[in-house]
Amino acid sequence: MVNKKSKGNKIEMTQKELYNSIRSILKETFIDKQVDIDIENIDIDLDLFDYLQINSMLAIEIIVRLENSWDVEFDDEELTPENIRTIRNISSWYITKTGDQVIE
Repeated sequence: MVNKKSKGNKIEMTQKELYNSIRSILKETFIDKQVDIDIENIDIDLDLFDYLQINSMLAIEIIVRLENSWDVEFDDEELTPENIRTIRNISSWYITKTGDQVIE
């Protein structure tokens, strides 16, 4: 769950905190699958589908974990591989979806 300084209904966090939140969600997903991957050191622009061999079922699981962790929902038109292809893409989707303030 992303829970940083709140300004009204918006959350304020650093970009690094958001990336780490995404990495944590990915790590939980792969720990549950009993796969040992060094998630903390994955580059934010690395293609997760290629590197982590994400198939459609795993993509859905990641989306559900993101939604549950952040209390947001992907709209049907947002359910594309591009939105979860990289840590940067997931971060961009989150910021666009929530309007939260991310500090460099």
